[in-house]
Amino acid sequence: MDGFRKKGSLTVEAVFVVPVCLLVCFLLLQTLFYLHHVSWYTAAAWECALTGITEGEKENTAGERWEELKKQQALPVGQLKARTSSSSQCAEIEIRGSISPLAGISAMDFTVTVKREALTPASFLRKAKGITALVKGQE
Repeated sequence: MDGFRKKGSLTVEAVFVVPVCLLVCFLLLQTLFYLHHVSWYTAAAWECALTGITEGEKENTAGERWEELKKQQALPVGQLKARTSSSSQCAEIEIRGSISPLAGISAMDFTVTVKREALTPASFLRKAKGITALVKGQE
């Protein structure tokens, strides 16, 4: 009968190893959610700024586009604030959010700030040619 007796060492080891493995998995998952949110909101901010520049004659088009994009987010952030301003020459958007990994404690905050100025092709090309002429003149 001694051959059928089992030791409890496997159970004791599992008590320590399984929670540590679960903790690592959940932290990895939470970090991936954080990176997803930051990249998604950065892309949304750039799209809003570009919309604000291209349709700058209208008032606050960047804000309207932000409201549309905010509804499309598959995994919305609970605490989210956005500030937009746009004109025909400049559009700026700032998005602040917080992801709460543990029971509503906001531990992972992020801020995305995007400012886009309109480029007029003719003046940009004149400046580029002027800089090229200066560089060639110094050689």
